[in-house]
Amino acid sequence: MDTNGDEQTKKTRKVKKQVRKGDLPIVSGTGATDESVKQAWAERENAMYMDDKLVAETDEKKNELEASIYELRDKIDGVYEKFASEEEKEKLRAKLTETEDWLYEDGDDAIKSVYVAKQDEIRFIAGPIIQRYKEHIEAERQAVLKAEEEAAAKKRAELEAKKKAEEDSKEGDAEMKDAPEGEAQGETEEKQ
Repeated sequence: MDTNGDEQTKKTRKVKKQVRKGDLPIVSGTGATDESVKQAWAERENAMYMDDKLVAETDEKKNELEASIYELRDKIDGVYEKFASEEEKEKLRAKLTETEDWLYEDGDDAIKSVYVAKQDEIRFIAGPIIQRYKEHIEAERQAVLKAEEEAAAKKRAELEAKKKAEEDSKEGDAEMKDAPEGEAQGETEEKQ
């Protein structure tokens, strides 16, 4: 078998490359938009951001109002009970119920300033009760601080007295050591 002969019988075909020549039009330009359009878009984006922020703040005020209603309703029969008269308690309970009913009915779509106004109305009624509670807590805290200061002063006085007694006993021992033995024994014999 002759492999060389097979190779010679196969002929390779040469491919000719096609080249096209022509003028390409070049147009100069940018893909950017006009400054006026960009400015309008930025203003629109800022307006949308402010709207979103207002909606979030409104929801936050609504939640604060609802939380304060529940918190005050719980505390008026708890920690604030001793600091409010029955008349004040009833007035506050009525205002809380009225505000809660408004919140779940008409106040669901209210604006932020209305929620703030309702919160202020509740604070106006609950403020004196809360103030009396805070004054009581502060008085208790001051009493504890005063008791701690007195205890610390007493302990310092005891330590100083103990230290003074130790120094006095050391001085007494030092005087005894300074005296010669014969003199110290003679004095003790004379005393007997």
